[in-house]
Amino acid sequence: MKKMLRLAVRRRVRSKDLVTGKCIYKIVYKPTRCLRKIPMKEFDLNVLRGTKRWYVDGKTGEAVITRKNVLAEIVRILDPMWLVNMKIEDLKKMKRHSLQYTDDTRTLAMQYIRVVKFSFKTGVYAGSDFYSRD
Repeated sequence: MKKMLRLAVRRRVRSKDLVTGKCIYKIVYKPTRCLRKIPMKEFDLNVLRGTKRWYVDGKTGEAVITRKNVLAEIVRILDPMWLVNMKIEDLKKMKRHSLQYTDDTRTLAMQYIRVVKFSFKTGVYAGSDFYSRD
């Protein structure tokens, strides 16, 4: 953790202008370290076949996908972008069965709904040929 939270260190580089012959000083920073790939949750795609209901948990802010009754919980989704890793059949079910939420969790619910709509609009979902398109 300490390596990630270090201050940006600059260094001064001196070069000579070819036209005027004067020294020019530049401040150079090292490139920032950042994630190249966003970590995404992989779903066991065969488990999601019995989905009948999904709702936003008010305590944790996660979307919970369940079977017919509330007690048979299949998966909890913390980040809305995890929905992109679902098959198109599962996304159709998510769109058909509306997300249940309260007034307190409305903003979170709208994020989950937007990601499902985004997946349909752009064709980004598990098993799609999104990256092979021209």
